[in-house]
Amino acid sequence: MAFLKVIFLLAALVALLIAPVMYTARALGAQRTTIGPVLGSLVLQVILSRMLDALHFGGMFVHFVLALAGGALIYQWVLETTFLKGVAISLISSVIMLVGALVILKMALG
Repeated sequence: MAFLKVIFLLAALVALLIAPVMYTARALGAQRTTIGPVLGSLVLQVILSRMLDALHFGGMFVHFVLALAGGALIYQWVLETTFLKGVAISLISSVIMLVGALVILKMALG
């Protein structure tokens, strides 16, 4: 039973990462919204986030602004959309991921 719970949580986590970006990009009219480009953009965003964490310059606000702008550029480049739509994809999908993560955390902890 514990194994099944772990498998379910992993599947939910993967869906939680990919689905919000994919559906937000589709709703905003991005050109490339299949699983490959979406997964690629998420990997690039993780790399950007780790690079910003390693640099340690500025405060939390500077880190947020750079991550948001960098994420928007990644979405613009990979998903073939505009910069403003990239910002919207980044913000909307982040909120959906946060809410979903809280739901999964509640499910995992009981």
